[in-house]
Amino acid sequence: MIKKLAAVGVGAAMFLATAVPVFALDIFNWADVTNEVNTSANTGGNTINSWWGGLFNNSIHTGAAGAGSQVNNVVNTNTVKSPCGCLGETIITNGAGVLNMVNTSANTGENVINTWNDNESLLGINSITTGPALSQAAVTNIVNTNTVGF
Repeated sequence: MIKKLAAVGVGAAMFLATAVPVFALDIFNWADVTNEVNTSANTGGNTINSWWGGLFNNSIHTGAAGAGSQVNNVVNTNTVKSPCGCLGETIITNGAGVLNMVNTSANTGENVINTWNDNESLLGINSITTGPALSQAAVTNIVNTNTVGF
């Protein structure tokens, strides 16, 4: 009886070994990513040229300048699933070169009032008022991520 059970067990194991395939995977990924991002906002660079600047009011008022950029890279992401549970050897080779060049700027300055007489303080008032300048950048890189499971 024991010999029969052993024979049945060996036969079942051989059957399962041939009936349920085992998959072997060899995955190779390479990526070169280059981002060049330039973002700018400018409310500056305003000029008033007045001969009679001392007699009249001259003013420059600018609003806010805001610039922003966001760079997101997801590179070489592999997900391997085996619903049968028959995943054999899995070899995943990833390589990547990522270069991010991000320049973000905001400007409300470089405003000028020019008067060409000596009466600047006689009656007129010259003024420059600017808003705030804000710039920001965010860079996210997710590179060479592998998930292997059933």
